[in-house]
This record gives sequence, C-alpha cells and structure tokens, in this order.
Amino acid sequence: MFIKMDIFTLIINIIPSKVNSILLKRSNFAGSVSPIRGLLLLLFLFLISGLQGQLNIKIGYGGAYTKAQQTNNIISSYNQKMDGQLNQEVRAMHWLHGIDMGARYRRGNVAAEISWESLGNVIKATELNGNNAIEKQVYFRLNHLSFGSELIFDFLGMGSTLDLSTYKIETELNGSSENKTQAKERPLTSKFYLAFYVKGSEYLTFAIKPYYRVQWNKSLEMSGLSNYLGGTSEGKYEKFNHFGINICFYNGLQ
Repeated sequence: MFIKMDIFTLIINIIPSKVNSILLKRSNFAGSVSPIRGLLLLLFLFLISGLQGQLNIKIGYGGAYTKAQQTNNIISSYNQKMDGQLNQEVRAMHWLHGIDMGARYRRGNVAAEISWESLGNVIKATELNGNNAIEKQVYFRLNHLSFGSELIFDFLGMGSTLDLSTYKIETELNGSSENKTQAKERPLTSKFYLAFYVKGSEYLTFAIKPYYRVQWNKSLEMSGLSNYLGGTSEGKYEKFNHFGINICFYNGLQ
C-alpha cells in the first residue's frame, strides 16, 4: 500500500502545472476539479482495487441537438429587427459537438466510468452599414465532468451519469482577443443512454451511444445575450436539455 501511495503521489504531482492550466481554461472548469486530476484519481483507485476487473481508456466525439427555445427566440427577434441590414440571417442555434474522453472500469456486467465531455457551437452575424460591416460572434460552451454507471450485456449497454457541468455563453469584444461572458452557470445534469458495442479486437471496442441529457437546475439568464443582439433586458431563462450521440473507442483488454 505504501508503494502504491508513493506511485499515486508521483503521478499526481509529476504532471506539469501548465498542462492542468491549459485544460482548465479550455474546459471552463476553473475553480472546480481539474479533469486530468479526476482521471488520475480514478486510475489510482483501479490500482488499489487489485485490477480484478478491466480498465479501458475512452476517446471519442459527440454531437447533440437542443431546442434552446429562448435562445432561438432572441435570434429570431434579432433577424427581424435587422431585416435588410444583415449579410445573411443568423441561423438558429440547435446543434452542438465536441470531444468525449474518459476511463472505464468494468467488472462482469457492471461498469463505472468517469469522463469529460465538451460541447460547443458558434453563431455569427455580419451587420452592414453602407460600405462598413460589423461582425458579431456568440460562443456556446457546455462542459460536463461525468460520473456514471452502466449495465452491459454482450453488445448492449444502458447507463446514466451525474454531471458537474459548466454552461457558458460568450461574445467577442471589439478590438480585444478576450471574450465577454453573457451568461454562465454550473448546473447539475444527468445523461441517460444506451450503448451498442462492436468488438474490433481483444484490446479495442467501438461504441455508439445515443442519449438524452437533463439540466436539473440553474437555468442560464439570457438578458446579456438579448442586449448584445439589440433586444430587451427582460429576464429570460434557458435550460439546454439535449438529445445526442457519442461515437467512441475503448482501448484496453475487453
């Protein structure tokens, strides 16, 4: 046990601080648990368990569809207000996509998994004023640090997660490389999914995971986005519940 604790301490502290800093900035999880430290902690727990199960590393990509009714009402009002003054109408914000990575520990038909998923999208507008043009960009980012369990029967699995999430909407600042945060919350969310597995080899499995994610609390206050697009500051709140699908590979003994 002392040896394992020494190994754990070495693994946790040997990673350069710059790597963690970059991951935190990109994932917008500043002030909470670092994704890389969470994954390393899970790996350590696998070590002290005696490795009686199977450890798999997951890497994949996902896409999702959200209704985002309040967001799209704001976009629709902006298009109507700027009719004839836009290079083209701003498209509705429904689709999100991004990376999905993590680690899974499986023992028999039961698996536990920790993962980090980052979904995002950008909408753009070009306002015309004579020979001049003003470009506006809005960035949507939905990050999830997920803890889940799954039942697996041959090629089929079903599971759920509890997610520590960070949802953020940002806009560009003119003349600056920095963005302005128009809305930000850290809600609890959950994902409910099915999994279809195709075994490629003894050490590689391909998975397709359709899911639905629920945002349980802390709706985003949308007045900042509305003001940015020339609307009113009336309180409007958004929950980004969404359907999605993840396509990923599990590496390691299957």
